[in-house]
Amino acid sequence: GRGKTGTGGHPGRARYDQLRAEGVSPREAAAQIGVNVRTARDWDRGIRKVGNARLHPDGRRIDYTTGVTTYRDAT
Repeated sequence: GRGKTGTGGHPGRARYDQLRAEGVSPREAAAQIGVNVRTARDWDRGIRKVGNARLHPDGRRIDYTTGVTTYRDAT
């Protein structure tokens, strides 16, 4: 699946991407849309948060509940 059905992601994500394209720093762009700077850095790096885990573009899945890191083919 691709996350919860009926959700479109963070409502400020498009504005964040626009600010970053304009050259605004991640910290300032995050402050303007009201997200934590860690979330902003994750967005810049292509990391998605699913439940209590983070999915990295290289295929790593870090589950913060169990402390387990697993690897999947990124394709």
